[in-house]
Amino acid sequence: MKIISFPRIHVALADLAGATSRRFGGAGFAIEAPQTIVDFRHGNGHGLLLPEGIESVTVTQLRSLCERMRPLADDVQITVEKMPPQHSGLGSKTALLLAVATGLYRIKARSARRVELQRISGRGGASGIGVNTFFDGGFLTDGGHAEGVGSPPFLPSSASDGHTPPPVIARHPIPLEWKFTLIVPLGRNYSGSDEIEFFRLHAPILKRDALATIGLLYHGVAAAVATCDLPLLTRSLVDLHTVGFKRKELEGQSARVRELLRSLQANSLAAGMSSMGPLLYVVTRTDAERDLATSLAAQNGSPALGTFSGRNSGFEVLDD
Repeated sequence: MKIISFPRIHVALADLAGATSRRFGGAGFAIEAPQTIVDFRHGNGHGLLLPEGIESVTVTQLRSLCERMRPLADDVQITVEKMPPQHSGLGSKTALLLAVATGLYRIKARSARRVELQRISGRGGASGIGVNTFFDGGFLTDGGHAEGVGSPPFLPSSASDGHTPPPVIARHPIPLEWKFTLIVPLGRNYSGSDEIEFFRLHAPILKRDALATIGLLYHGVAAAVATCDLPLLTRSLVDLHTVGFKRKELEGQSARVRELLRSLQANSLAAGMSSMGPLLYVVTRTDAERDLATSLAAQNGSPALGTFSGRNSGFEVLDD
């Protein structure tokens, strides 16, 4: 049996100011590739086979997950056959941990509610986009976490476990004619203590910036998806990267990342930076737009991962 999970583009976090009654919140797209593929086989004893280059922290988290899931993990051989680049903005760790948790339940013919899978995986402590797109796909906005006693601190999901995943406020199918060109300039890959320190230095943000971000996400990005209005998405993404935590994320990236994003946006392309980067995404409708995006990336010396469709459904199960 194989579990196939799909990456997500994280557009922005919304309220890192306490400006509303909900912390965090945000929006993002599920896309078709690059995929995470995990194979599960009944075997003699537990085994975990991983691809070369996977970081040690992820290995530790996978082993910890399997230990928490005993006895389901007993006598199961788990092979991670494929996964996207880590810490680039694709949500690869969330896709991987949820795929493993889901596969262990399914190979033992057990069912689990999604909130239980999220709790076991340890993901969704800040943003709910990766967790919810794993199950639902599409374009999602989430409502963050309740403000008050026990609310998560302004830290990344990796440092904010133990919280219920944020609720989906709205889900829209991604327009079929929209394609996503992914570009990875040479930039900074945030993880672990570096990511935590970034949040500690730059959050909370000003309340007016959080409210401006919410307005751009809901009356800009979300409205553009709902009405298939690519020019509105283009304008909204330009403004979004000049305000709030998204501006801080962009400022924390390399000059090459910032220069390429400016170039893409100056050429009237709907471009943004996913999560903390360095991944840039360009939403296009035509071959000419896609050719322009890849040409600008090449001029910047930045490789393109490819152009992919949006993903309007969640993970897949392939039975042998």
